[in-house]
Amino acid sequence: MREFQADGRTISAYLAVPEHGSGPGVLVLHAWWGLTEPFRQVCDRLAEAGFVALAPDLYRGKTTASVEEAHAGRRLRAGPVRHPGRGDRRRRDLLRLLPRTGL
Repeated sequence: MREFQADGRTISAYLAVPEHGSGPGVLVLHAWWGLTEPFRQVCDRLAEAGFVALAPDLYRGKTTASVEEAHAGRRLRAGPVRHPGRGDRRRRDLLRLLPRTGL
């Protein structure tokens, strides 16, 4: 996990880089389970294929392994979507981070 600055905010994300150090950027968005190992593995496989893959942690470290846990209080699903339209701005901000990784 790495931290990036975007519009005065700190964003935590998993970054996978190809062995040769650079490549086209791919933004990987995780499901309501949170940024779990399978999503990090997707990033790693993309890096092996020559891409720079960035997976932002949309739930600030919270993850779940069960549907029941995720639905209990809707603690994960409701996480990043508190304000309509903000998600689109966040995704744009995250895409802008890819060139800032210095790769």
